[in-house]
Amino acid sequence: KPVELALSAFELLGLSLGRMAALFFLLGCSAAAGEAAGSICGVACGTALSLAYFPDLFPLGIYPLCGLLGGFFSHIGKLGCCITVLLTYNLLALLSYGSNEILPYLAESALVTTCFLLIPLRTIQNLKQKALRQLNQVEEKGIKQLLFSRIEDASSALEGIANSAREISQKLAELKCGTVEEV
Repeated sequence: KPVELALSAFELLGLSLGRMAALFFLLGCSAAAGEAAGSICGVACGTALSLAYFPDLFPLGIYPLCGLLGGFFSHIGKLGCCITVLLTYNLLALLSYGSNEILPYLAESALVTTCFLLIPLRTIQNLKQKALRQLNQVEEKGIKQLLFSRIEDASSALEGIANSAREISQKLAELKCGTVEEV
């Protein structure tokens, strides 16, 4: 997600705008379309934020789990989805970072879930109807064809990442292998 990646560098009063945007988007997907959409959104947001905060890979695990659990409890309503995401997010942040560094995560998640709870229920229901219409269109195209297309896209993206990593590794190896006279 380019938005979360772009916003991750910006902080307001010590709160990350990227993490807050990702959490808000995740809540919307989870509440409107359930655990599948919440998980997919969580993977996308977690990957974008992990790239921004590398080598910290906390978002790569937390966001998909929050999306899955938030979507699982979305049948209870927005409140069930928000409470589940809030508890999961903060519990895993506490386990990952400890009590000294959790304050920004607590504040971000509390602010985002409060704002999300203020959105009218009708808006969430409209999002859900749009998501269901799009799922019906996907079924018409053929889920198998769509799945193969996504797998091919992911495969080519991973190949590109592997090639880039290999090139970087080779350049680092060249820099490391200097002689005493070169220094």
